[in-house]
Amino acid sequence: RTHASGAWVRHMHASAGRAGSSSVWSLRSITSNPVPYVMAFGLLGSGFYGYRMWQGPQLGSTRVYLDFEAGGVPVGRVVVGLYESRVPPTVVENFVGLATHKEGYGYRGSPVHQVVPGYCVMAGDITRGDGSGGASVFGPEFSARSPELRHTRGTVSMVVDDRSMMRSQFFITAMPMPRDMDKQMLACGRVVRGQEVVDQLTRLPADGDHRPRIPVRIVDSGVLPPEQS
Repeated sequence: RTHASGAWVRHMHASAGRAGSSSVWSLRSITSNPVPYVMAFGLLGSGFYGYRMWQGPQLGSTRVYLDFEAGGVPVGRVVVGLYESRVPPTVVENFVGLATHKEGYGYRGSPVHQVVPGYCVMAGDITRGDGSGGASVFGPEFSARSPELRHTRGTVSMVVDDRSMMRSQFFITAMPMPRDMDKQMLACGRVVRGQEVVDQLTRLPADGDHRPRIPVRIVDSGVLPPEQS
């Protein structure tokens, strides 16, 4: 037993010695020719930054759900996370309030008025249902300054009119949008679950104006409890 213990101690000392020698060699190699290592760290940093840009801004804790049906048949649920720390608080309050019917009206029962193949789904016109109306929880409309966040695949964005006013209309993207869209509209969140539902909606039959040929609507909406988020 003593012999085994002594052998184990000698093994550990030997390993430590080899590790120390290896560390010294690595340090010497880095200091003698640092360029490859600087380039490697630069590439890693660029990759991480690129990933964060692709992923988008950090989401808050609120999760809004939207349940869609087409022709009376359930299509599925889309769960949306919001950029709570990056967009004006009124934008978050408006979207959440419409999803929960805080003021007695909102997204439940409202139609999807446009589906553009492989591009986006447009919804949220809770007054006219054709893309010409809408209302906010603050009244007919309100204004908010856009932080010009990037519209990538799965972005949820509020429609802003030419007077920089918004109501309840929004769209969900199926692909990255042109950069001009970042200034014209207001990206307020992104899909965290159910992007396949969005893709399925974009493939529905539509007329020349991209209006669905069958009724498509949001049958239910709200905020998920924390344990389901």
